[in-house]
Amino acid sequence: MGVVEWEEFAQIASAPVTKTVHGRVRSIDMTPYEQVRYAPPDYWRVEDEHGRLRYLANETGHYLWRPGGRELAWFHPRRRDEWHSGDMTSHTLIHPRDLREPLDDDFTHPAGPVQEVIFLDRPAWRVLLAPPPHKPEPVWQVLDVTSGVTLAYQSPDGTAIAEFTGIETDVELPPETFAAPPVSDSP
Repeated sequence: MGVVEWEEFAQIASAPVTKTVHGRVRSIDMTPYEQVRYAPPDYWRVEDEHGRLRYLANETGHYLWRPGGRELAWFHPRRRDEWHSGDMTSHTLIHPRDLREPLDDDFTHPAGPVQEVIFLDRPAWRVLLAPPPHKPEPVWQVLDVTSGVTLAYQSPDGTAIAEFTGIETDVELPPETFAAPPVSDSP
């Protein structure tokens, strides 16, 4: 595997993910998890723990459902160079954040060297990111060596802030994965 320098870590972490992703994600403010399917360049299917749709992005646009998956909260038609996160945790792990030319100082600079680790039985690199002045502690970013997906953001003691609890990359995702179901505006 081999450890990399910060510049290479930042380049890989900032690049668009080019492999499909299927996984389970949890965060400190989410109970209990979300399941995500992603296909480049920007196709998303995010479901809650019961398999109900929460967010979908396809060639038509971006859909967000209210918790429970029965009522559509909003729909935005797809527009060139416009991106919506749907406020899902999985986006913070898959959608790249530019560490090479950051727009702010919010966990964008290393506070130590890149380290080699194994995370979810996958070779990974992690680096401790320095906090901005208004935040109390740094954050570990754990990056999958093979896919470039951020596997986790963790506090210094290893507590998950947002992380995959299971992940497969470069998997077959049939086109119907991202097809929009009939939309109901009532519960």
